[in-house]
This record gives sequence, C-alpha cells and structure tokens, in this order.
Amino acid sequence: MGRIFTGGDEMIFQESETVELKSIVVDDIKKEIIAFANCEGGKLYIGVQDDGTIIGVEDPDGTALQISNMVRDAIKPDLTMFLHYETLNENGKQIVAVDIQQGTERPYYVAKKDCVQKVCLFVRDIRLYRLPILQSAV
Repeated sequence: MGRIFTGGDEMIFQESETVELKSIVVDDIKKEIIAFANCEGGKLYIGVQDDGTIIGVEDPDGTALQISNMVRDAIKPDLTMFLHYETLNENGKQIVAVDIQQGTERPYYVAKKDCVQKVCLFVRDIRLYRLPILQSAV
C-alpha cells in the first residue's frame, strides 16, 4: 500500500508488508532494508512517523548518504545497487523515499565488524515484524 492518494494532492502514508515509515534514521533501518531485500522488496520513507504524520527531514541528501553508508558498511553481501533514493515534497516538507529491490544474492545480513560469525539475518512477513534467523539455519 504505502502512499494512498486522496481526492486532492495530499498523500496518506501507511505501513504494510512492503512499506516502512521512519521519522529519523536509526540503526534499525538496516534490519528493515535487509528484510525487504531478502523478500519481495519494499519502500522506506524517512521523515514520516509510524502513524503517517509527515514531519520531514532537514537534509534529504545527507539522510540518503547516511543510509547509503550504513548499508555499505554493515550489510553483506553488497546491497547498494538495489537501493534507489528519491526526495519527495509532501505538505511543504521533504521526505526521503528509499526503494529497496529484492536482492539477487540473498540472503543479506548484518555482519559484525569484529567477527564474521556473528551475523543476523532478517526477513519480513505478513505479520509486519522482522524475524531474526540464526546463521546456522541459513
């Protein structure tokens, strides 16, 4: 679902199995991105609260760069080519839309810097939560 058009130009944002809303960039965003890439893909909107309220971001380019760096540094195998960033203007506020395509080198996971064995893999299901999977199950 994600963005729903109303009668006018106003957009309504709603979370679903393929849409995640975040007001700011937090470390958990990596898990959301991995879950989308390991499944059917999805959209991540930064600057939108969980209830769909648009709060915007101050620096859309900086926000996109921050996410790109997080993905490059922590997610294995490389997932950067499957993410596309767009700045949207909604209600006079800028938000960052990240389109995450289904990856071709699944499974994707968060690799810990100190030890490659400490990994956590995430998938997303219809119940709208991330399921951690132990490396031994992969």
